[in-house]
Amino acid sequence: MRNLIIGGQKVFAKSLGYKLTFIIVIILFIFGLNVIFNIVSLYNSNNGLETYMTSSDNVITLSEVERYFFNASLTMNSYLDTFDKSKENEIVNNLEKAERILNENISLNSVQGNLRDKMINKLDEITLNFKNIVNLNENKENEINSFNELEISIRNSLSEFKQLLEKNGQSRLNVYINNALSTLEELKKYADQYFYSNSSGYVDTISAQFEDLFSRLLVLQSMLNSEELKNAFAELMEELESLKTTFNQIVEAIESQDPIIQEM
Repeated sequence: MRNLIIGGQKVFAKSLGYKLTFIIVIILFIFGLNVIFNIVSLYNSNNGLETYMTSSDNVITLSEVERYFFNASLTMNSYLDTFDKSKENEIVNNLEKAERILNENISLNSVQGNLRDKMINKLDEITLNFKNIVNLNENKENEINSFNELEISIRNSLSEFKQLLEKNGQSRLNVYINNALSTLEELKKYADQYFYSNSSGYVDTISAQFEDLFSRLLVLQSMLNSEELKNAFAELMEELESLKTTFNQIVEAIESQDPIIQEM
């Protein structure tokens, strides 16, 4: 339980860190846009009405860029808490609109253009990293679906194995299967909590549940008295190995998102 509490604290701190990171990025990006605006205004202040009009247009353009980027950042902050798929297109569209405006609708000299290019590069980096996070999350969701399907299949296999034990006159061994079913139920409960919270504190607990499940079942191996039981047992253990592998892939997908988020 202590590990789970510590894991929850880590997730809270990690989530807070992400939010602070995005706030800093927003501030730096808007500061960069304001620098461009100030340079544009200073440069054009002595160049008459035509350049004044150009500067005015640039101010409007930069305000649009700020608006789209700010909207994307706020939505992204929310997305990293919930991974709500309905927000994905909104985030990408806002980032792409901000970049398109910077590329097409602003007239700058070479110094101002260099600053603009740095802003565009940052937008490219954020957009690419966000798309990577989305892909990793899709992979994670697919693996979670596979995990849930495998868990149901293993539960059915364990029930069928109980019937085979009875058929082969070894019903006394059903106590091991019942214990395994109880352990699998606990494992699934913790796995669901982990998939929902992404709390690393659950990983060790679930790994221990897997070890317990394997050890409970392996005791049976030397007691089986027919080839039918031995073959069914081997298939059952293969399913369990697949379940464990799938869980490890989910952990990898969740943990792979962290460094990408920190780079944004």
